[in-house]
Amino acid sequence: EELVLEECGLGPKGFETLLVALGEQQPRLVALNVSLNRFGDQGMKAFRRLKGDALKGLEDLRLVGCEIGDAGALILVEALFAGLLPAVAEVGSHQGCVDLSR
Repeated sequence: EELVLEECGLGPKGFETLLVALGEQQPRLVALNVSLNRFGDQGMKAFRRLKGDALKGLEDLRLVGCEIGDAGALILVEALFAGLLPAVAEVGSHQGCVDLSR
């Protein structure tokens, strides 16, 4: 399944709420597109609250234009190394692409 919430006004608190809900419900999510939302580094902190394999099936994570800086990118890398986003581990490949462009 794919969840597209592109350019819908999702702020830091909204992104955190979304990730917590996805972690609790553990849907069969393959793609998550939250591009063009301005949650920035503050919203990326929500990845630190994920537990275990909450997003284990995720293959495509789109974060284009989300105002993510160095701190947010570091949080994403930490989540990758912690195994919270195992299917997205190959950053930049066609399959499992993580786009952090501003």
